[in-house]
Amino acid sequence: VMKNDPRLFLIPVIILSASTDKDNIEKCLLDGAAEYLAKPVRTDVLRLRLQRVIKENRMYRTIYHNQMALFSPKGR
Repeated sequence: VMKNDPRLFLIPVIILSASTDKDNIEKCLLDGAAEYLAKPVRTDVLRLRLQRVIKENRMYRTIYHNQMALFSPKGR
């Protein structure tokens, strides 16, 4: 639902679950989750994955805002 809302689609969704079911993981990732972590999660792995998601999100936001500026009508 969040990924379909233009106000929310740039917010990364990270799933933290006890489930290790491959179908569940695949569904979450195909539905737009930025990351899927199965419990228990090591703190070092969590930190690395969060750093990656934050870095990618910054890149996506920059690209999105640059495209918006490029295609928005001038003078408005």
